[in-house]
Amino acid sequence: AKNWPWHVAAELERSHLCQVFSRVLLQKRHGQPATLSVSGVRYFRDRGKLVGQNAVFPTLRWPGFYLDGQTGFGWAARAGLLEQVPLYDAGVVGGGDKMIYVASFCDSEDRWHAAAKLVRSRNAPCPRCNHVSQATLYTQDYLAWAERWAKAVGGKVGYADLAIRDLFHGEREHKRYRDRKQILLNYDYDPATDLEQNADGCWKWSSDKGGLHADVKQYFRERRES
Repeated sequence: AKNWPWHVAAELERSHLCQVFSRVLLQKRHGQPATLSVSGVRYFRDRGKLVGQNAVFPTLRWPGFYLDGQTGFGWAARAGLLEQVPLYDAGVVGGGDKMIYVASFCDSEDRWHAAAKLVRSRNAPCPRCNHVSQATLYTQDYLAWAERWAKAVGGKVGYADLAIRDLFHGEREHKRYRDRKQILLNYDYDPATDLEQNADGCWKWSSDKGGLHADVKQYFRERRES
């Protein structure tokens, strides 16, 4: 829609934060049919769940519907919100959209649990020693930010009733959305000591964890963006 900015602006009259779409067509390679999905916020409003559910939406019954709300593609926020609490940018392997989305709804214990899962390992404990890879200081850093963010957002999260189409830019399996955080956990990542700002205000490595630096670099090479 040519007037999409007005739809977004209208939603920001009601909300502090909003996704700029309600429906999205996810493109696939080789002319395969696109998959229809919805924004994460619309999913949450329909289902009361932050993550995908194996159930038919009460209001969304399209064939082949992608049963997990999309947390990326586009967000808009009031300037006052971002001045109060800047976006979280220390998740250096990506996933910031989901970190922002989940934190926006952290008003109950189970949702705080969902936020904590974003920075904790999905791997099973070692069968010999029960060790689980984790980055305690990273977890604390993110959850401290999430608490400030949730308070500033105040639950006022919405979406603009617009349809968008994404452009194919590589297979999802190469992006390792589900396990890429393991790279950070393997090296006990701590944003306070592993990162520092350069002269342009961008992050650069400040630690001597050569393995961490190399693995993050390799991860982005293996995404095979196109």
